[in-house]
Amino acid sequence: MVIEVLPVGATTASQVSFTQAGSTYGRNVQLKLQETVSVKDFGAVGDGVTDDSAAIQAAINTGESLHFPKGTYVSKNLTFTVSNVKYTFEGGAKLLFNGNTSDRLYSVSGDNVTFIDAVFDANLLQPSLSLGYVQTGTDRFVLRGGKTFNIQARSSGSNLTNQCYGLGVSTDSATNFLIDGHEFSDITKDNSGTYSGPTEGVGFCGGIVVVPSTGANPVSPYSSKSSGTIVNCVFDNIQTIRASGLSLNDWIKYDDADGIRLYGDETYTPDCDITISNCSFRDCSKRAVKSAIRGVKVYNIDIISTGNVPYPMSSLVKLHNDNILSGVTGKMGASAREVTNAIQTTLINAENKFCEVLNVNIDYCQVLVDIIGLGRPSLYNLVFDNFTCPNVSVRCVNEASGGATTCNTRIENFNVVARGTNVNFLNGSTNGFFINEIRIENMSLKVPSGSFYIDEVDVLVSDPSFTGASGTAPIEISGGNDWTIGRISLDVTALGSGVFLNSTTYIALIYGGSGMKIREFFLKTADTASTTHSHIKLYGSDMTVGRIIYEGPSSIDLGVTVASDRVSVDSIIRKGSASTTLSAVFAGTTGSDKISVGEVHDMRPSNQPSFRLLAGSGTAVVHNVTSLTTGGSATQDDTGGNLTVGSAAIL
Repeated sequence: MVIEVLPVGATTASQVSFTQAGSTYGRNVQLKLQETVSVKDFGAVGDGVTDDSAAIQAAINTGESLHFPKGTYVSKNLTFTVSNVKYTFEGGAKLLFNGNTSDRLYSVSGDNVTFIDAVFDANLLQPSLSLGYVQTGTDRFVLRGGKTFNIQARSSGSNLTNQCYGLGVSTDSATNFLIDGHEFSDITKDNSGTYSGPTEGVGFCGGIVVVPSTGANPVSPYSSKSSGTIVNCVFDNIQTIRASGLSLNDWIKYDDADGIRLYGDETYTPDCDITISNCSFRDCSKRAVKSAIRGVKVYNIDIISTGNVPYPMSSLVKLHNDNILSGVTGKMGASAREVTNAIQTTLINAENKFCEVLNVNIDYCQVLVDIIGLGRPSLYNLVFDNFTCPNVSVRCVNEASGGATTCNTRIENFNVVARGTNVNFLNGSTNGFFINEIRIENMSLKVPSGSFYIDEVDVLVSDPSFTGASGTAPIEISGGNDWTIGRISLDVTALGSGVFLNSTTYIALIYGGSGMKIREFFLKTADTASTTHSHIKLYGSDMTVGRIIYEGPSSIDLGVTVASDRVSVDSIIRKGSASTTLSAVFAGTTGSDKISVGEVHDMRPSNQPSFRLLAGSGTAVVHNVTSLTTGGSATQDDTGGNLTVGSAAIL
């Protein structure tokens, strides 16, 4: 560039000409200097000591885009009211909060306000609700890069002090906001009893909160729903400080630290349109994300616990009606830090159109999915798909319905392994579940009564010390009317002889109301498995079974445990080379009637008939029997004439 020597008599920059190198166009220096406006042009010092609030506010009020040169600007209660401006922080320049619990560092109400690389330091102080706040009606707020940190909250007693966050966003018409690449770190709220409490409901803190500026639920309808995107952000060391030695219930009760928290109200602010994506959460003591409003979408987040927080997380993510979560990686790192409920859905409205949770991978948890319906008559349209966890210590799916009936819920593509020997896949009073493509290891599959569809389920017991869920066998399915079961496979070879768990008299029990349909059931045991009882027991009315393949030394009961009417089985195969002293199939009991079996192929050597109709039973038909029996007959009728056999062959 070329700047001319100050002409004789010139007294201002407007009288000095300026020409950019390579250009022939000239203008004066004053115009050039006015292209970039610095807060220091208005008297801000940036020395970390001087209160620069008034100087910065004067600069903001000009309506010009501003630069913050490198420095530490002590300030509070800055109000960014002008629209269409950009504030650029250079060389790590930061605003240092010097207020108290009635102050904020800044609030934004202008439209199209952008912060670039802004650093907001709370100075280990506690602001009112949040260090910064985006007001109702604000459009296109942008926070790109930079950092918010060093909030240390200790006061409680009101909505504005019980909660403390890095950034607050109004639930009412704060539209099209973008928070991109910002870090929220070292944000804590003390609820240990040192300063107050411990009290439930006063330990709220986090990186971002979507909530009215009062910190309370709204009292009038919103103008329009808030909308925006939170992307590429980092949330680190966000925790409620609690006393040591708390029980599980108390450490959860006194903890309310979330990376991101979104509030709503079914009457006044029922929904939003907010997307959270590609964010990282590290040592957030309660949850990474909690949503209590419709319209939240969460994609591709990483959640890490390092042990910096003394207690395990309560959950990774908690969702609401009409939320989507896709892509979660949870790394707790050790069993001592296993999350209590990896994914929670708290649904408070029966009109849920959808709630989808997809692609979840976590290393340690107690419960993988916790479904809560708060006092509503029914819950609809939930999807949980593609979950992986090698260490589940309590159960995979827990339905704490709160009085609601769960309907049309899909649980698909789960690949999970139990940590411990007393784990059940599913718990709760359930209705309308679709369970498909499930592989579970070292846990029981106990399904309570209700309306279900179950297909492509593989259960493997690989731990010889497996004891099963309390009071149950490896598989126990209590079906309702018109249940459909596709294919279920169970392998308990590793149990050796000890296959009867918890004083049960079966390995697999499937029973239900009228009209149950089963396509295929497979069971494999060791040849040394105890034969004190039959290994498979089925009963019910109008039950239809396709194929049963059983590789074990004991037998299958059809309508023996409980009188059953109109039971039809297409094919039964018993496999194995070691001999046994039991029939492959026992059928009927007093009150049982109309049992029909298409084919029985008994490929295990035995000195007993392969099919036996027990005394007291009504009619039964077996169309074709092939047997390796050495006992002289492939079938036996203890009723004296109620069994009809189409053909029987001893090989």
